Amino acid sequence: MVIYEAAHAIANLRRTGSRELAPAIAVLQLFCSSPKPALLRFAAVVVVEAIRSLGLNLKYPRKHSTLKTNAKEAGLTHLCELIEECEHTSLAVRILQLLGREGPRTKQPSKYIRFIYNRVILESATVRAAAVSALSHFGATCEDLLPNILVLLQRSQMVTDDDERSSYLLLFCPFPPLL
Repeated sequence: MVIYEAAHAIANLRRTGSRELAPAIAVLQLFCSSPKPALLRFAAVVVVEAIRSLGLNLKYPRKHSTLKTNAKEAGLTHLCELIEECEHTSLAVRILQLLGREGPRTKQPSKYIRFIYNRVILESATVRAAAVSALSHFGATCEDLLPNILVLLQRSQMVTDDDERSSYLLLFCPFPPLL
């Protein structure tokens, strides 16, 4: 945690140059690929997001785009792995919301769909609703994925509880329900 806090402090300094920022970024990248607990990986993603908000695109435009792209792809992949093991409903919902918002805008959006759909099959009603919402974002944003997303949304209607099925499909899906 000391290493994480030091990297976080360096990233939050107002006048941090690339020479001072590079070691902090290296540490955060190690956290993202570390076998340590998943929350450290999630924290490393939250810090990468803070780095993005510092305005590095103004200071270092060429480095910023590379860092942002690499961090986003790696972060989303790690978050997909995290939701496979996550036992905290609120954290799983937040991750699914982030995947639904950012996943469709990546180079290969289809690689996240399996992880999201697994949540529809395996999780509680709240997490399933967030997963259906995330899937619908992919369908609304990625035309080439729409036919496959519609099939998955139709399968998600096979939930045994009718009230649960209709509530999360009506609330979270931008497509008309296929009841």
